[in-house]
Amino acid sequence: MKKISLLFFVLIPALLTGCSSVQVNSGYENGYDFTKLVTYKIIKPESTASDSVFYKEVYDAIDGVMVEKAYGKNNKYPDFLITWHYNMNKNMLNEITDNPGWKIKDKELPRQNQNILVIDIKDAESNKLIWRGWANNTDLSKKHNGKIIYNTVEKLLGIFPPENPVAFH
Repeated sequence: MKKISLLFFVLIPALLTGCSSVQVNSGYENGYDFTKLVTYKIIKPESTASDSVFYKEVYDAIDGVMVEKAYGKNNKYPDFLITWHYNMNKNMLNEITDNPGWKIKDKELPRQNQNILVIDIKDAESNKLIWRGWANNTDLSKKHNGKIIYNTVEKLLGIFPPENPVAFH
């Protein structure tokens, strides 16, 4: 009986957690030299109030992860700009699918208007979108849990920069 109870309390929660895991993917500008990116600046997203708890949690998570990845913050002269959105709309999806110069990491595109965190990285000089990553199966706006948001951002930015982006031609 003890073995059955142990299995129930250990395996069932593990299976439930596994079913709700966040999936990440990204697309990027083919041929862009990501090795030249050293410093960043975080830009406030248009759709989020900067005084909201959600904004602060996502901002802090992005900032923390970028520092862990050894990028330097430079609000005056950054190499790249970072912003984010919650939920992908048709225009954002078209920026990826309509651009023949873009490569999608796993060739799986998100559906619009699902619970999805999108992080955009733009070249600071040209303001051109060079990388877009998205995390599916998120419900971050309701939880306002800094740890969940941080873990999601960490997993998402874990695939930035793309591996061997210049090698794709």
